[in-house]
Amino acid sequence: MDSRSSTDDDLETSLRNHAVPHHDKKHIKQFWTEKSLSLLLTKDGILKELQRYQDANPAYCNRRTVLALASTIFEHHRKVFAILVLLEKGRLILDVMEEVKDIDLPLHTLAGDTKHNMYRVSPQTSGSVLVQCLSGPSSGWTTCLREAFSKYQHQVSPEFLDLESDGRTPKHKTFHDDAVLPFMHETEKEHGGYGTVSQVEVHPDCHGFHNLLDSILTNDNFALKQLTNGEIEAFEREVKALKRFNGFDHRHMVTLLMSWTLEKRYYLLFPLAKCDLARHWENEPLPTSEPKKTLWMSKQVVGIASALEHIHDPPSNSQVTDNLPVPTNQYGRHGDLKPENILLYDSPDDAGGILVVADLGLAKINSILSRSQADANAHFTPRYKPPECNILDAKVTRLYDIWTFGCIILEWVCWMFEGNSVRSQFNSSLFAPFPHGSEADMYFDMLPVAGTIDYDVIVKPKVHQKFEDLHASGHCTQFFHDLLLLAEDEMIVVRSSDRSSSKVVHQKLNAMYARMGRDLDYYTKSCKPTQLGKARSPLRAKLQPLPAREKSTKRL
Repeated sequence: MDSRSSTDDDLETSLRNHAVPHHDKKHIKQFWTEKSLSLLLTKDGILKELQRYQDANPAYCNRRTVLALASTIFEHHRKVFAILVLLEKGRLILDVMEEVKDIDLPLHTLAGDTKHNMYRVSPQTSGSVLVQCLSGPSSGWTTCLREAFSKYQHQVSPEFLDLESDGRTPKHKTFHDDAVLPFMHETEKEHGGYGTVSQVEVHPDCHGFHNLLDSILTNDNFALKQLTNGEIEAFEREVKALKRFNGFDHRHMVTLLMSWTLEKRYYLLFPLAKCDLARHWENEPLPTSEPKKTLWMSKQVVGIASALEHIHDPPSNSQVTDNLPVPTNQYGRHGDLKPENILLYDSPDDAGGILVVADLGLAKINSILSRSQADANAHFTPRYKPPECNILDAKVTRLYDIWTFGCIILEWVCWMFEGNSVRSQFNSSLFAPFPHGSEADMYFDMLPVAGTIDYDVIVKPKVHQKFEDLHASGHCTQFFHDLLLLAEDEMIVVRSSDRSSSKVVHQKLNAMYARMGRDLDYYTKSCKPTQLGKARSPLRAKLQPLPAREKSTKRL
């Protein structure tokens, strides 16, 4: 706020000097926070403005009336008065206050009314009541002035972004089309498959998200996601998943702060991360092999595994959208775990930061009866999807996430040992023709069986070779041997029934991290492997037909 005292200027000048520039310079331009209005429109400030009117026109009202008028405006009409002052119509407060109080804002217009006559909502009938003092030729208010009033009434009442009163449940609001969101800056949007994400800076006086989470550092910058498909079902599904699984219940899960609907578009607000895991790898293309990096990696892998277990089997004290405990017959699946959906936040507890599982747009909340249903129409990220997504009548279960997590672990160790360029080269080497006629960089292959319509489903040999190369690396300690063996033998496994559950994976990773605390050599001393991944027979299966919507877009 400008350090100059508001007593140096008339009220209009003070208001304009203390306006907050809005990021939308074309349509909104500026707004005033509740705090700035309370500092400017004090009883004394209002009284001085009224006395200016009285000095210019002694017949305006007498001294006693001015004192009472200032008190009434302060109690019930501060925003109305601010609007009039900005319109250079402050003297009309005597007329306007007879019909409009701050609690009546925003006034509204009726559809098709080209004169922009203004109405308030009757508290008795909830019907529209014409504001006479702002309407008609005799009022002195033109259509242009009424339009300006309508605009200012939102600028002096920017939306306050906050959680529900319990301090942990994301609030949802449906905003007026002309609502002013208190965004001072907004970066260019990044587009993804399910929405666009931008960085917004919210005025500190217009949100209640200060020092909200113990595990991550937050400020006035946030990530704003807009769903692109405009479907209320997709929006409600994502909000439901994000309310169920959040950072208040688990430190390694993203926290939805608030959601809203504006002009039939759907928005989600999150704390702003430094970057995602993929970008973290890109930012450090040649990581140094340091014990503290290995410790940090192990700690974060345990955290991600714990988050998956939390999604797969929510504890009974987790909260659902109606604030009731999670029923024991419900479980979840993330459905799109990948490096881009794991976010890195600054943390007060760890100089390296904390990784958080995010983007639950594909998360499925299912009951026991549906947890093993085939899902031929599901959306997946091709590289990390498991074989069951392309096998006829295969069940897509929670073990889907175990496969994808195993792929991430393999890439992570590849980055640690060989750098980001080698990791990228490995991913590129996985591109190969797929039975549908396209090329894909998936971790598995489907080989046609001669004389039949069947396929043998296998983990690609290049994946097994990468595991062997990493085991043979001079950087490989016993911790990494154990980590790679877990990923190859219990996670990246073609038969989903042979994969370990998230609970088992979490337990084993946690045991590795615990061993680090009592055995320095375990993660600092390189050694040769005592065991390599076990060989598995192919899975004989039939190919899932390509959905009609993909047949016309496949890569030939």
